[in-house]
Amino acid sequence: EDSVRIDRVEPTAAEMLFGPVATTALDTTLFDLIIERDDGGTLTIVGAKTMERVTVIVDSSANITYTGSAPRYETYTFYHDFRRCPNEVLPDWFESFLDENRR
Repeated sequence: EDSVRIDRVEPTAAEMLFGPVATTALDTTLFDLIIERDDGGTLTIVGAKTMERVTVIVDSSANITYTGSAPRYETYTFYHDFRRCPNEVLPDWFESFLDENRR
């Protein structure tokens, strides 16, 4: 009810995406989030305060695409191929999304 399990595609995929388990960015004790996962593996994170949605999709090449419901959240893709630049794991706006939904 108050947590999310991230299935790993490879040994460090969850840590790369959300940080170490002990300090996960999606800690629902710190952030007022509604986290949903559909049968296809799409992760939807809803900020309970802002009601803005972030959709996270991992494709067959292990690229991670973030899409936000607000126009200020530009679609961002983290590429599994480390040679792509820029290639930060999380979009610049993700921290703001979390801060605006802090408990």
